[in-house]
Amino acid sequence: MSAAAGDGQTATVGTAVTTAPAVRVSTSDGSPISGVSVRFTVQSGGGSVAGSPAITDAQGIARITGWTLGSTPGANTLAATTSGVSPVTFSATAMTGAAKSMAIQAGDGQTAVAGTQVPTPPAVRVTDGGGNPVPDVEVVFAVASGGGTVEGATAATDGAGVATVGGWTLSAQAGGNELTATAEGVEPVSFTATGAAGPPARILATAGDGQSAPAGSAVPVPPTVRVEDANGNPVAGVA
Repeated sequence: MSAAAGDGQTATVGTAVTTAPAVRVSTSDGSPISGVSVRFTVQSGGGSVAGSPAITDAQGIARITGWTLGSTPGANTLAATTSGVSPVTFSATAMTGAAKSMAIQAGDGQTAVAGTQVPTPPAVRVTDGGGNPVPDVEVVFAVASGGGTVEGATAATDGAGVATVGGWTLSAQAGGNELTATAEGVEPVSFTATGAAGPPARILATAGDGQSAPAGSAVPVPPTVRVEDANGNPVAGVA
């Protein structure tokens, strides 16, 4: 028994190979033998077989109706067996499918001083329909609200399906910031961050300056000051 068709193929994970595997059963002098039952069984990689066992035809060919590869990228093997002869093994490679989903991998919900970069650069993970990482997908990171800037806005996913922005600098104004990540064929995701006031940089009089009052009495307007950071954001908790 020998392989007649369908060995060494490549297909997307979870899909059937293009050519259904087939074997030829013959006598020692090469004459085809019809009516022989051949069983095809998945040996590794997962997946499934349709049309097994198959019966050899007049040309001694037994062909299954389909071989669907497993859901994990990598090697798949299929064995064809029948009584009295050595088995035949078919191999195929399951390839990662198209990008189907994108999720936050790191860098969401951070806090940093307004006008500075968040400590952890936001990152996303792109996967196919079976949850396998998809490499070489172009992801674009862009500021959605709050201001600020992005460095390395376009990044490609690595072998683990992860793309990381070069850096995200928050707005100089304290408050909420939002960053979006988009890629073709998948739903975008959003990151949030909070810009906090920096250390005190200046103190400003806001009320009570230049008043007059009788000696020994209180001025009518209590003096008041405002403490700000270098970007003009109010700083709380300063004595």
